[in-house]
Amino acid sequence: MLGKLSLRNAKRSLKDYAVFIMTMVMISALIFAYNSLIFDLDIRETMFSEDYVALPVLIGIADFFVILIAAWLVNYMMKFMMKKRSREFAIYQLVGVPNKKISRLYVRESSILGIIAFIIGIGFGVVLQVILKTIFFSMMHLPWNTKISINWASLVLSFGIYLLVYLLALMKNSRQLKKMTIRKLLDMDQQNEVPGVKKHKVISIILFILSIGYFAVFFIMMFNLEWSLMGVVLSVSGLIVATYFFYIGVTGFLSSYIDSRGKKLFHGSNLFLSRQFTSKITTMQITFGTITVLMIVVLLNSSYAFMLNDYQDKMLESQLPFDFIMYDKSTDSNFEPYLSTIKKNVKVKEIYKYSIYQNGSDEVSQYMYRNYPYFKKHPNHKKSQNNAEGYQSYFDYDTYMKLSDYNKLRNMLNQGEVVLKDDEYMIQCKDKIEVYLKGFGNNNKVEINGNKMKFAGIETIPFSQSGHNGSDYIIIVPDDIALTMKPYYSIAAAEFNEKTPQDLQDKLEKLEEAKNDGLYSWYYGTDQIISVYSRIAVRDNLIGVVKFILFTLSYVLFYMSLTFLCIAFTVLAVQQLSDSSKYKFRYDILSRLGLNQQEIHRIVFKQIGIYYLVPFVLGVLLSGIVGIYISNIFIFYTGIHSSTFNYIGSSVLLFGGIYFLYFVITYVGFKRGLYSTLN
Repeated sequence: MLGKLSLRNAKRSLKDYAVFIMTMVMISALIFAYNSLIFDLDIRETMFSEDYVALPVLIGIADFFVILIAAWLVNYMMKFMMKKRSREFAIYQLVGVPNKKISRLYVRESSILGIIAFIIGIGFGVVLQVILKTIFFSMMHLPWNTKISINWASLVLSFGIYLLVYLLALMKNSRQLKKMTIRKLLDMDQQNEVPGVKKHKVISIILFILSIGYFAVFFIMMFNLEWSLMGVVLSVSGLIVATYFFYIGVTGFLSSYIDSRGKKLFHGSNLFLSRQFTSKITTMQITFGTITVLMIVVLLNSSYAFMLNDYQDKMLESQLPFDFIMYDKSTDSNFEPYLSTIKKNVKVKEIYKYSIYQNGSDEVSQYMYRNYPYFKKHPNHKKSQNNAEGYQSYFDYDTYMKLSDYNKLRNMLNQGEVVLKDDEYMIQCKDKIEVYLKGFGNNNKVEINGNKMKFAGIETIPFSQSGHNGSDYIIIVPDDIALTMKPYYSIAAAEFNEKTPQDLQDKLEKLEEAKNDGLYSWYYGTDQIISVYSRIAVRDNLIGVVKFILFTLSYVLFYMSLTFLCIAFTVLAVQQLSDSSKYKFRYDILSRLGLNQQEIHRIVFKQIGIYYLVPFVLGVLLSGIVGIYISNIFIFYTGIHSSTFNYIGSSVLLFGGIYFLYFVITYVGFKRGLYSTLN
């Protein structure tokens, strides 16, 4: 009997809570698709084990947060459904059904819904897995045949994660249901979320003002102070608390506005909507706060994922323009046994060895220390007598290169040659510091052994300037002038005629370890956040590793963002859809007062629109300002050309579109539920 009853109830719940089931389908699909990458042999074979380990570690971290937030959703929905069905459970008790059997019935119904969602989700997850792998192999420029496969290990892991999410919620709600009496069950349907501040308008308004004040102070401090790790943790914690205070406080603010009986309150449907929204937000303060926090996390996560993808598209390839390049502190190195190892493993088109020079001066680097804003933020990265506590960005002396060597390297990169007069110099630098070095060149002459050199211009082609051809910059001078200076260190660059073997970088690094040659004075410039540097750099190998790491980070961020987003939208949608029958009496009165169907539709649209808009707008506002700040930092340290609004704007457009889709589903479902009860 109970078996048939649980099946019937589960079938009814599939219809009543379709949005929740749809979300659990999406979550199970995401869990399976992303965790299947851990066990995928095609991906594993493309990377060395020490590089591949980043994927399972980061996905495992993401799984932890997904489990926590998904368990919160399932627990929230189980309590919500139990409250909606509390009168039904009270009737079961009244006719003599023991609490244990009622609890078992409820667990069985919920399990049926969960299993259905998981099975459907696996089907979508298989398709999503193919999409993720296709994106991965296209990013890595590797061939791959599109095929659908299900790894049993990934299926078991996904089911284990999904089961854990459900068990955490079911166990808690099952225990609660066993303790329920008939009276408690009958009262349960009338209970709402306990307001944070109940019947104290003054305290509510104070909390509202404090939350607004904290938001303002937080953003002012963010753009004007240097942050420590502890400062970040405390400030972000304060931002989360202020978000909850905002919703606790806004109830008192709205109540005071309604009590003031302003003129606008009685315009159109404003009074009805104000009352509706105030009553709703009063009983859902914590829920609204949680949804807003989730929105902030979603938008910031996806913004950072867009940053990583943008860097990969625009900057990564330019960091290592040569197939192979190597630094040696010796001024007359023959680069053995490295070059012979290269020749044994790959067909070499050309190898070019040359020297970098110094003149015992550091006027360019000193100019950068004084004028480049990076060094105001990181003064310990300047040259000093004892730099043990910090990293020195630039070499001890300015680095110079012969014009003939520069043109040879430009030819290897398919760039045209440049010409200098006997008394001219030029600067080759990274794009991000061009404006500062132009300032130096336009106002300074460089003196080399009594020869005063005039500035002839600046070039910013990709040129391996993270410790090889200078750090951030190098000065190009005529050959005769360069030969009057001291050799500083040696460089070897090479072009290959074929695809680079996957293990070449590893072989060369093992030779370096065996040589046990300290770096002493090797510096790689001011690239931060994402920096690609190595004394020995095999282009395809290093770029492959960095791409894999960027791919893993961006995928994990999108994984968490999509999961959190679905959860936030589900809570909003289910709350409104379930209230459609509750609001029957209110809209019935509006109908009797003479409002036609179109006018009622307009009011419903406004009601749901306000309900959806408030957490979205606050989430966009808070995350938008933080996102712009993070974008500024990212652009400054990486030198990428992009708008500060690009990343957070892309996130808002992407997830705003999904948000609007949920809004439309809720609006249509609310109208259907409302009119089914009215009719």
